[in-house]
Amino acid sequence: MMKVGFRVSPIHHMGNTGEIVEIYYKTVTAETMGGTFSKRAYAKVRLDRDGSIQDYKVQDLMRLA
Repeated sequence: MMKVGFRVSPIHHMGNTGEIVEIYYKTVTAETMGGTFSKRAYAKVRLDRDGSIQDYKVQDLMRLA
């Protein structure tokens, strides 16, 4: 599980390293044959290169050592 303060990098764009500043959840509006999905976790990440804040799905982040 990711936590605020962890150093992370998005799996699909490894050059965007940064630090998690907030984790929040959003409801998923899609449905399947078995019912609805649960909430999905997102993280606000402050990027090192310019200090901007980007939103990423937590499942798309990799923790840096």
